[in-house]
Parts: sequence; C-alpha cells; structure tokens
Amino acid sequence: MVQLYAAEERGLIGSRAWVAKNKDKLSKISLMLNNDSGTNPVVGMGVPKVILDYIKPAIEPIENLQLKYKFALQETGLIRRAGRGGTDSHSFTMEGVPAPWLRTLGPHQYGITWHTLLDTYDQTIPDAQEYSALIYALLAYQVANLDNLVPREGAFLPDGIYADLNTTKGRITLALDYENVPMTVANFVGLTEGKIKNNALKDGTPYYNGSIWHRVVPGHVIQAGMPNTGKETEGPGYEFPNEIYSKLSHNKAGMLGMANSGPHTNGSQFYITLGDRSYLDGNYTLFGWVAEGMDVVNKIVQGDTIKSVAITRIGEKANQFNVTDESFRKMVDEAKAKVKSEEAKRAKNEEAAIRKILPKAKTTKSGVKYEVIKEGAGDKPKTGSVLKVIYKGNALLKDFPFVSTQEDGKPTNYIDQPETFNYTVGTTKINSGLDEMLSDMKSAEKRKVIIPFALAYGNNGFYAKMVEGKKRFIIPPFTSLVYEIEVLEVK
Repeated sequence: MVQLYAAEERGLIGSRAWVAKNKDKLSKISLMLNNDSGTNPVVGMGVPKVILDYIKPAIEPIENLQLKYKFALQETGLIRRAGRGGTDSHSFTMEGVPAPWLRTLGPHQYGITWHTLLDTYDQTIPDAQEYSALIYALLAYQVANLDNLVPREGAFLPDGIYADLNTTKGRITLALDYENVPMTVANFVGLTEGKIKNNALKDGTPYYNGSIWHRVVPGHVIQAGMPNTGKETEGPGYEFPNEIYSKLSHNKAGMLGMANSGPHTNGSQFYITLGDRSYLDGNYTLFGWVAEGMDVVNKIVQGDTIKSVAITRIGEKANQFNVTDESFRKMVDEAKAKVKSEEAKRAKNEEAAIRKILPKAKTTKSGVKYEVIKEGAGDKPKTGSVLKVIYKGNALLKDFPFVSTQEDGKPTNYIDQPETFNYTVGTTKINSGLDEMLSDMKSAEKRKVIIPFALAYGNNGFYAKMVEGKKRFIIPPFTSLVYEIEVLEVK
C-alpha cells in the first residue's frame, strides 16, 4: 500500500490525526510520498540502501523517461524517528513508515513560495507542477505493484543518541553509547549543547562549533575537540577519569574515543580511528562509533572544520538522557572516588607482591627495590662506560612478559629470548628506574629488580614500533615492572 494523502498539516484532518486514527493500516504502507515540494520540480528520490536495492528495478523505467526534467533514484542515510513528528510525512516516519526524501531543483526558494503568508501563485511553474504530479503518480504506481512491501528492517536508524558533525567535507553521524559509557557521552553531549560550564567558552555556547580537525594521522586517527577560541585552548579546563567498557574495541576503523595526555585526563578532545588500533584497548575511553559518513571521515585532512554539531535522540530511553552541569559533575565526582579507591587497592596489592617476590629487597632513595642474584666483579661503571646487557621483564601484578632488544634495550614481546644491547651510562635512556640500576651494576652482575610505575613508564606507558602482522606491543600506563637484569660486560 502506498499512502497518497493530501490535507492541511495540522488540525482535525492533519497527518498526525490521520496516523492516530489509522494505526491498523500503518504496517501495510510501503512508502509515504509527501508532495510538499513547493513550485520547483521533483528531480530525485533518496532512500536508504536497503530500500534502494529493492525498489530500483521498479524505478528505473521512470529514470529512463524522456521528460523535460530528469528524475533519479539515489541513496541517502538511514531514516530517523526523531523530531517533532507532528506534520506531513514525519507523523508516519515516527511510526516506522518509510518516507523518502524528495529532491527538488529550480529557481525558487521554498520558504517564500510554500507554507508562508508570502506565498505568491504567480511564481508557480506550471510544467514543473505537471511533471511533479506525474512523477508522484508513477512512483506510487510502481511501488504499489511490487511483490512485497518495501523493507523496513535496516532502513531506520536504531534508537539511541547520535551526534551529527557537519564538516567542510560532509556529514559524519556518530552513535553515542550512552548506556554503557554514560559519563563520557554526557560530557560530549553536554559540551555540544552548551549545558556544561567550562573555562573556554561562555555558558550556553555550543562547544564544538567551528573547531578544527587539528591532528590527522593516516591509518591511525583523525582528532578534534579543541574549542574555537582564537587562541591555543586545548580543553574545557576540567578533566574526568577514563570510563572503559570492555565490549567496545579499537579493532576497526570508525571507533570514537577520548584523546588525553594520560589516564583520567579526559577533557573535550576526541578521535575517530582509521584502522585496527586494538592495542589502545583498556587505555583510552571509547564511547561510540561512526554510524554514517565513514567516507567523509576518510576525506578529512588536517585543518578541516567542524562547522556545527547537532545531537539527535531517538526513542523514549534516549530522550530521557538529559545532561546538566550538576548531573555531569556528580558523575565525575563518583568516578574520581572510584579511581582513588582502585589506586589504594592496587598499592596494597603491590606491597604484598613485592614482599613475596623480593623478601630481602634493598630500596634505593628513589624507590627502586632489588636483590643481587649474582655478585659482579670490578668497578662500578662511570658516565660514558658501555655495558653489554640483557634483561627479562614482567608486570608486577599480572603475567605480561617481555624481553630486551638490541635497539637501545627497548622492550618487546615479539621475541622469546632477550637480545644483548649496548648501554652507555649517562647517554642511553630506557626508563629512570632501569637506568638507575644499570649505572650501579658491575660486570657479570645479576639483579632482580622491581620498579614502581612512576619510575618505569609512568602514566603514559610504552608503545613499541608497529610490526607488520603483529599486534603492537605496549606497556600500559601505571604498570610497575619486575626485571631480571644481567650485565655481561663493562667497558
């Protein structure tokens, strides 16, 4: 069934009233064709891919007609059950009836020739009206004679919260996982809608409008989120903790995450992945993905602009997700309290692990703990001395083995056996704890060492070079390390 409907927009015989009285008929309607195009001719119909693939054979004869105005079927984004839903086709869309986008082309502005007190019939284009009427009739006839109803599954954007980024390269639609990552989504939505107070912009100002894609790394990410203040303002003036949801992964292009300078330093900057970056899992907060517009993402270059961002809520639950400055601050306070509790628990577990692994440990002034397994010979190295070294390492609180490489002693898990490397005291730098130990070890000496995370790779962690065909090796932030170090020779 194709519903051909003509009436005033509102009131007793408006489309909302018709839909309310005819719920039983809605499941039998293939398309709602809305002749509301003004004086210009209708030259195209846009539908989601699932509908386009089904109706294209029926529409091709219309496209091939030799008429004054050329008509074409084209693919558009998914249909949205969102908005006011009180007039025209929107009343049908809100109930799940597909309503195509009908494109017009011509000299007249819609606003002054349709639906206003300024309507002037002298601007009517008679042959355009005749042509459009024919097109509507042919569309209705062809669709009505299809073997089955036009498919609806896969034609509508699912219920949820979405952010439309209107960029200089086109629109990117982001799905925001507000159910599993509520604090981070609240931050993004609140900044977008001007609901969260910040130090960068005046209260009520849409935060992301006019911001640029300031970092683009091909194959890695595109990054934006610095406010358009006319000066180097990197964030909103506050930070909030990571919010890791394990079922979201960086394992493909199009994942949306928070950029930061280390764990729990999230602000306003965000990124979209351009490939598999699963090594970032657990260290950066993912809070959504690209729902539509990945082709636009791939066109973005550094300096492109986000002209505006709009939030769309679809469905009852999504519409209940409203952000205020107070509600967001409460989430952040609760998250910070949880982080503090987890840090205290980790410190307690580390103390227990140290007592078990190094019961007779000596402790340096900096906090490195060690036991000498084998005494060395000769003098301790001096600045400029060159040591031949190997080591094996692991995380203190979990099984995370790695070994030394010949590349300045950088760690890896790509090989099983440690490689010998040259270490020049005072010049070579691995991490401050390991550097301290090596500068104190004699030739042929072996030590077992525990280095607290602050003296290892700190709150940024370690990221090895990418190796083709392998998952990138990293040592996560806040990881205390256990080493077995052997100095083979001192020159």
